[in-house]
Amino acid sequence: MNSSPTRDGGRPLRSHLMFYGLSIVVPVLVFAGLVFIQFERTEHERLRERVREVATNVAVDIDREFENAMGTLTALASSPALATGDMARFDEQVRSVQQATGLNFVLRDMTGQQVVNTRRPWGSALPRVPLIDMDFKVIATRKPVVSDMIVGAVLNAPVFLVNAPVFRDGQLVYLLNMAFDSNRFVELLRRESTPDGWVVTVADGQMNIVARSRLNERFGGRKVPEVYRSAIESVGVWEATDLEGRPVIGATARLNQARWFVWAAAPRVALTAPLYDTLLLLAIAGAALTGMSLVLAVVLSRRLSKPVRALASQASRMGRDKRVHALDSPVREITEVSRALADAAGALAARRRELREAVTELESLYGTAPMGIALLDRSGVALRINRWLAEVNGGSVEELLGRPIWDVSPALRPVIEPLVARVFATGEAVQNVELSGVTRTRPGELRHFVAHCYPAKTQEGAVEAAGVIVEDVTDRRRAEASARESDARLRRLLEANLFGMVTISGDRVDTANEAFLAMVGATAEDVAAGRLDWRAMTPPEYAAADEKALEELRESGASRPFEKELIRPDGKRVPILIGAARLDRPDHAICFVVDQTERREREAHQFYLMRELTHRTKNILSVVQSMALQTARNLPNLDEFHRRFAARLQGLAGSHDLLVQQDWTGASINDLVRSQLGHWADAIGSQIEVGGPLLLLTPEAAQNIGMALHELSTNAAKYGALSIPSGRVRISWAIEKRPDGDRLVMHWTERDGPPVTKPDREGFGHVVMARIVARALDGTVDLDFAPDGLRWTLEVPARFARPFGPVEPSAAEARPSPGAAAAGG
Repeated sequence: MNSSPTRDGGRPLRSHLMFYGLSIVVPVLVFAGLVFIQFERTEHERLRERVREVATNVAVDIDREFENAMGTLTALASSPALATGDMARFDEQVRSVQQATGLNFVLRDMTGQQVVNTRRPWGSALPRVPLIDMDFKVIATRKPVVSDMIVGAVLNAPVFLVNAPVFRDGQLVYLLNMAFDSNRFVELLRRESTPDGWVVTVADGQMNIVARSRLNERFGGRKVPEVYRSAIESVGVWEATDLEGRPVIGATARLNQARWFVWAAAPRVALTAPLYDTLLLLAIAGAALTGMSLVLAVVLSRRLSKPVRALASQASRMGRDKRVHALDSPVREITEVSRALADAAGALAARRRELREAVTELESLYGTAPMGIALLDRSGVALRINRWLAEVNGGSVEELLGRPIWDVSPALRPVIEPLVARVFATGEAVQNVELSGVTRTRPGELRHFVAHCYPAKTQEGAVEAAGVIVEDVTDRRRAEASARESDARLRRLLEANLFGMVTISGDRVDTANEAFLAMVGATAEDVAAGRLDWRAMTPPEYAAADEKALEELRESGASRPFEKELIRPDGKRVPILIGAARLDRPDHAICFVVDQTERREREAHQFYLMRELTHRTKNILSVVQSMALQTARNLPNLDEFHRRFAARLQGLAGSHDLLVQQDWTGASINDLVRSQLGHWADAIGSQIEVGGPLLLLTPEAAQNIGMALHELSTNAAKYGALSIPSGRVRISWAIEKRPDGDRLVMHWTERDGPPVTKPDREGFGHVVMARIVARALDGTVDLDFAPDGLRWTLEVPARFARPFGPVEPSAAEARPSPGAAAAGG
C-alpha cells in the first residue's frame, strides 16, 4: 500500500481514510490504556486498604482477648477466698475458670513463690520464680500488664502472660497470671477470612513472632529480621519482602493493651496477575480494531474516489467560466457539494456582472468627484488621476498620466514625495496633511488643502501603490477663523470678570467666567465635568421667574433683567441680578449676572444700625439718668454735682467714642484704659503701668468696665496712688483657663501712695466699682482697701472679650515693677 504524496502534492483518499480510522482507534486504545492505569491504581489502593483493614481487625480481636483476660483476673483478684487466705478454695475457683476458658492461671506472692498453678494438682510442690520486668511494672503501675514472650517455669515452653495485681487492705500481696500459648493466637488468626496466599503475623514488643497464619511451625517464636522491622514499626501500609522471600504489600497495626504488632501481608502477584490478563485482552482487542479500520478504509476509498474525481472536473469547468451541472452520487455529501458547485458557478457569473457594473460606477465617480484622487507608484508617477486634481495642477488627465505629479506642480514635491515614501515604507495611512498655495485655476488667491495618503496592497499585503486624496478646505478654514475670532471676543468678555457671564444649554452650564464661579462657589473643573445644573442651583420659589425669562428668550431673543437667588454647594444662597440673550437655539443662551450680596448687606446693615441706634440711645439715657440720680444723692451742693456728673459723662462719652470707631462691634481694652485715665494717660509708662493681650470688649462690657475704670482713676487721683508723685498704679488683664470656663480677669493695683483706709460710707463710685459692673457682666469684684494700696480685681466670663491681634505692648508697659507684682497686679 503506497500512501506517499501524489504528483499534485496531496495524498490519496485511501491514505486519508486509513489515517481517519487510526485517529478513531488510537484514542480508544489510549483511553483504554488510561482506564487500565486507573484500574491498576484503584486495585492497588483497594489492596492497601484491605490489608490495613485485616491488620486492624486482628489487632482489635487480640485486644479484646486481653481485655477479657484482664477482666477475669480482676474478678478473681477480688475473690473472698483469696482475701481470707483460703487458697484451696481459691484453687477450686481458678480451675473452674480454667475449664471454661482453656487458659492456665498462676498465683505468686511478692517473692516469686508460686502459690496456685492450674497446671499442677493442688498441694503439689511449686517452684519459686524470681520477679521479672513485667512483675516490677505491675508493682509500679498497680495495673494489669501483658508480657512479651517468656519461657514458663513449669512447662519450660514459650508462653504469654497477662499479669494482674492482687490487693489486701490496699497492699499489693500477690501477682495473678493468666498464660496464653501461641496456638491460641494461631486459631484467632485463622478465623480471620483472608484470600489464599495472605499472611497475618503477630509479634510482641521484642519483635518475637507470637503467631503466624501461614507456616507458623517454621517461623513461630523466631525473631523478626532487622531488614523487615523498619517496615513493620512504621505502623501503616508498606511494601517489602516477607519472611518467605515474596514481594508483598502489608499494613501494620498496634495493640492498645500491649506493645505488640499485628501485620497483614498480601503477595503482589495477587494484584499483578489479573492486571496482566486484562492488559493482554486489551492488546488483542486493539490489534483487531486496527486491522478492521484499515480494511474499511480500503473499501470506502474505492467507493469514494470516482465521485470525488468528478467533483474535481466540475471545479475545473467553473474556473474556466463554463456551465456546471450537478452530479448524482451514492454519497449524499458529494451530491450536496456538486449542487453547491453548480449554484456557486451561477452566483459567480452574477457577481462578475455586478463587478463590471461597479467598476463602471467607480470610474464615473472617480471622474466627477469634487476632490482630487490619484494613484501613484513608488516614484510618484501617476498611475491614475481624476479630472479635478489634474485641473487644479494646471493640466489634463492625459498630460499627467505616466509622469510624476510634481513635473507639472514642482511645489508639491517637498510634501507629496516624503508622504508617498512613508506609505510605501510603513504600509500605513497618513492623514490630514495640510497644504497651501496658489493654483493655476485661481491665480493670486491662496488656497488651503488637506491631503490623505493610503496604501493600496496586494493580497499578500505588499504595498503596490499609494492612493492620494486631496480636499480643498479654503472655505472651511475661513469659516473656522471667523468662528475662532467670535469665540475670542466672547472669551475676552468672559475673562474680563467685570460681572458674571455664563452660557447655558437647557439646564447645563457650558461655560462660566471666574466672576460667576466665585459667586456660586464652583470651579472650572465642575463646569468641565458637567456638575453645574441650572435647575438644581435655582431655589423652587424662583422656578416661575426662570420659566418667564425662558419664554421671553423664545419670543424676542432676550429676557429682561430680574432678581433671583442661586444655591451654592455649601447650601448658602447668593442674590443676583440676571439678564439673558439667546444664542443659536432657544435653549442655548448667554446670561449676564451681577452679585447683589453687597447691596443687600448694605441695606440690612443700614436697617440694623437704625434699630441699634434706637436701642442704644435708650440704654444711654437710662445710664445717664441713673448716674444723675446716684451722683445727686450724695453731694451737698449743685456745683459739686455739676463737676462730678460732667466728669462721669465725659468718661461714658469716651467709651462710646471707642465703640463708634468700631461700628459698635466692640472696643479695644487697651484703648478703653487709656481713654478712662483722662489726663493721666501721659503717665503710662512711668507712674502708670499697663499690660495685657490685645482684646476686643463687647459694647456692654466696654460701657461697664469703662465706668469702673473712671471711678478707680478718679479715686486714685483724689485719695490714692495718683495723688502723690511717688505713687504707682498697675493695670493688667488676661484670659485665664478655668475648669468651669475661661474667664477675663482684670486687676487695678495701687502702691507707694498715701495710707489707705476704708471709707465710712459707700458713694456712687463705690457702688459702680463693687457692684454695678459685676452684676451687669455676670461676674465678681474683689475690692480690697489694703493700707499699702487699693486693689480691685474683676472676673467675668470670657465671652465678653475676644482676641483681635498679636500682643505687642511697649517695653514700659510690658515690664511690671516689683511693687506691682507684690500688690497682686
